[in-house]
Amino acid sequence: MFDWGGTLSDQSILFDGACKNVVFPFWKKIGFKGSIKEFKKLDDKTNDEMWKMWRKNKKFKRYDWSLIFAKNAGLKISEKEAKKEFKVFFDYYIKHSKLYPETKQILKFLKGRGLKLALISNNWKEAYKLFKRYGINDYFDVIIISEKLDSLKSGLKPFNFVLKKLNLKPEDCLMIGDDLIEDGACRKVGIKFCLIDMKKKYKKDINYFDFRIENLKELKDVI
Repeated sequence: MFDWGGTLSDQSILFDGACKNVVFPFWKKIGFKGSIKEFKKLDDKTNDEMWKMWRKNKKFKRYDWSLIFAKNAGLKISEKEAKKEFKVFFDYYIKHSKLYPETKQILKFLKGRGLKLALISNNWKEAYKLFKRYGINDYFDVIIISEKLDSLKSGLKPFNFVLKKLNLKPEDCLMIGDDLIEDGACRKVGIKFCLIDMKKKYKKDINYFDFRIENLKELKDVI
């Protein structure tokens, strides 16, 4: 089982680019008076609050970020404007996302070993277009987006869905992802977790994963 962002696709440049090129200009028109540096700081705060809310409530709307950001910035935004802001961001996301160079190589290797593959992403339904554009659909036996199940990975529904869909036992599965909370939640249902730690942030957090790799190529040794 694979995560998408930060695991198979490079999100680092994408989000900084979206923030600078489309999201910040959008909020300037709404009335945000601060600098790009102040915007980014408020963006980080908003992201933290949004994820905490989503994990607590297990329910989420695609424009929650906009509503929370507006509150933090002391601005008023309508639901229509919030949806528009989401579209501005996600259109940029779809256009500029990129696979890691070794993504298709490792997927081809795993399929060659006769393994069943699943893609589980905390994402929106439009992301299916992105997967199709990159030609990775054929590598996976199942692809599931959290919005479709109305549950984040930490809500466990996506993991249980894949287990049932592919008729697999948890102990026969491995989740590969870069998020200790969302991807690591797989351990709650008995699935082993391989943390991909490209920035080498979690070397000491050995209680939160079964395996740790620093790039996709190392996954061959884990398998």
